[in-house]
Amino acid sequence: MNLEAWHQRFLVQAAWTRDFRRYTLKKFALPANSIILELGCGTGAVLADPIYSGSLRFGIDLDISRLKYFKHLDPDPHLAAADAAALPFPEQHFDLVFCHYLLLWVVDPAMVLLEMQRVLRPGGVLAVYAEPDYLGRIDLPAEAKPLWLLQNKGLARQGAKLDAGRQLYRDIHNLGLKDLEVGIYNAHWQESNAPDLQSEAAILAGDLTALGLPDSEIQTYLAEWQALQARVYIPTFYAYGRK
Repeated sequence: MNLEAWHQRFLVQAAWTRDFRRYTLKKFALPANSIILELGCGTGAVLADPIYSGSLRFGIDLDISRLKYFKHLDPDPHLAAADAAALPFPEQHFDLVFCHYLLLWVVDPAMVLLEMQRVLRPGGVLAVYAEPDYLGRIDLPAEAKPLWLLQNKGLARQGAKLDAGRQLYRDIHNLGLKDLEVGIYNAHWQESNAPDLQSEAAILAGDLTALGLPDSEIQTYLAEWQALQARVYIPTFYAYGRK
């Protein structure tokens, strides 16, 4: 997909967690002028949310093209191409450090969490807003399961950690955060004809492409997926706490 298509996909994901992100800001009473950092900010779907207006915003990502796209949309945030496991910031610098659908894509999630804690001020908030667990997915009807298992294989081929969600408690518990909470979002079935899944076909096609499948076979799978009106529930974990 092109950058615009990815941005629209990221906006869909950001919408899924918007209410929860607002809740955490209120829960910890972060001031409007907080200094905040997002790891894996991509095209800015989350960091550009108006809920962070008034804050001094920083974002890092490894994909320079996505950072340039973000900067074109919103010139205010301070953006840098950097590794989440080696943040280019001093200790105790930020009031809020968060990530969103990131840890499943990094080599060492525990190291990334340690870096998040390192740059966080005492009393600051560390938040992991969404980490899916693809090994715990439930697919209906039963005929759809082989296709989704194939997609899981494609995700793994691209480097995704399919069990990232269930590993979150272990990794974040070791940080010794105060008021730590780890949980799973309320169950919500995603349906193939729902408006917020218009980009799902492109995502599915990309995951199948990673397996080296020919386009004709991919198109057959997509047609089958549409015909089944498949529904999927993917357990998605969150965590937050105060340093």
